[in-house]
Amino acid sequence: MPVRMRLNLQYKHRIIACIASLMAVVMLFFFVDRYGESVREEERRAEGTVSSLALQASRGMDEKLVNIRNYYLQMMEDEDIVWALENDISYSDYSHISRITQLLSGNGIVSDYISGWSFINMNTGWVLSNKGMYPYDRLRNRDAVEELFSYGSGLGKNYWSWRAEEESVDMLEPGWRNTVDTGALTLVLKVPNSWRNIYGMVIVNVDIQALLGSGWDRTWKLAVLDGEGETVYASEEHFAAAGKRLY
Repeated sequence: MPVRMRLNLQYKHRIIACIASLMAVVMLFFFVDRYGESVREEERRAEGTVSSLALQASRGMDEKLVNIRNYYLQMMEDEDIVWALENDISYSDYSHISRITQLLSGNGIVSDYISGWSFINMNTGWVLSNKGMYPYDRLRNRDAVEELFSYGSGLGKNYWSWRAEEESVDMLEPGWRNTVDTGALTLVLKVPNSWRNIYGMVIVNVDIQALLGSGWDRTWKLAVLDGEGETVYASEEHFAAAGKRLY
């Protein structure tokens, strides 16, 4: 084969190789761009889904918390609750105790969101709770309870308390029945329903996961603040702090 023809063939091969390489690069950029757009679209969808779920959870939790609070405020006017505040209750008062237990457990209205409750009468010196009944002087975590009683003076008679750092006493520990759960999310109501001579308190323990519902992912972060910007619930304390800065 003549030298010129051989050179022409080599030149053509190089051009074809260059064109093929260029097409490959173009196709690569095309697929990378399409993949990147697909990823961005999925991220936008995921963010939209999370935002929607977060909004639903926020509205749902707000509504449930209002319902829980209103329910227990109404229950403080019930004749059995008033009777228990005004009288020295004993183990023989079965009908009153049974009725009070039913009411403070949620009475089938808010029961799904309640994990426990305690009814404390400091005047007559007794505690009635979902764990049982015992004299107030046998209460093991008396300091924590009295701290809640004193703390509410600046917030009004009834308030939400969030104490993530406090852990409930294990059921297997001795004296578990003689404790009042004051950690996590609790509704604190001072009784009687009067600004004078307040000597009782109802502490309601709220089940956070029940409030959020089954659709809420435990890995997501959530902070709920009240009208004063105080933390009602926070999955992480630093996340609540960030929420307060935006409040």
